[in-house]
Amino acid sequence: MRYDDLSAVVLHVRPYRETSVMVQFFTREQGRIAGVMKGVRRGRNPVSIQPFNQGILGCIGRQSLMTVTRFDVEARFKLAGRELSAGFYILELLSRCLAEQQIEPKVFDASMRTLHELENLGVSSSSLMAVHLRMFERELLSELGYGFDYGTDALTGEPVASELCYSWRAQGGFSVESQERETGPGDSADVGGIQGWMLIAMAEGQYADPKVLRLAKRLHQKALAPLLGSAPLISRSMYLRDAKNSTHQRG
Repeated sequence: MRYDDLSAVVLHVRPYRETSVMVQFFTREQGRIAGVMKGVRRGRNPVSIQPFNQGILGCIGRQSLMTVTRFDVEARFKLAGRELSAGFYILELLSRCLAEQQIEPKVFDASMRTLHELENLGVSSSSLMAVHLRMFERELLSELGYGFDYGTDALTGEPVASELCYSWRAQGGFSVESQERETGPGDSADVGGIQGWMLIAMAEGQYADPKVLRLAKRLHQKALAPLLGSAPLISRSMYLRDAKNSTHQRG
């Protein structure tokens, strides 16, 4: 199997044998691809291939591990500090939530847009960065079939009311907490105490209120957990370390 002229971003790189590297790419046309780039660590001027490199990919071979025939680097997302940690979070979600060669062009476009937004934050804003991450998580979950219907009570089909309080169940959606329902083992709410006005804000894509932003993070973490598995996110520990260092520097 041969692919040419794929739009790609580098997710991960590790050494392979003496002079080669194994690279994980995410492409718009063919999803996530793992391939070997031969000889890139040979000589005095080895080829620089790093996460966040964007370019045009060509590869050939079997699906599980292909041979890279070309990767023409066209640009690189320039991130630093907490924005770099957030960028690695995006790459880690792509690596762990998508199967190899699972074609998701809308996820590719959303990831490129989010990395571009992180790159252009200017003066670091943790709240604005969080908004970009929540929007990406939302689109990723939606495209993978795990999206939320924020505006509808899953039990009654009625529109969410701003003055009521709701619970969310991974298998059942949002429902009013006071509604009587039969519960069985494992049927308790995954997230409770959700005010209706917050759901309405999220349905409209409005994350300016810190309470809404925190709720979105909690809901997305719950929904992403089955896709990510039990291993901790490396990017999360990076972010916490950078945030701690930033606090110490201000002090």
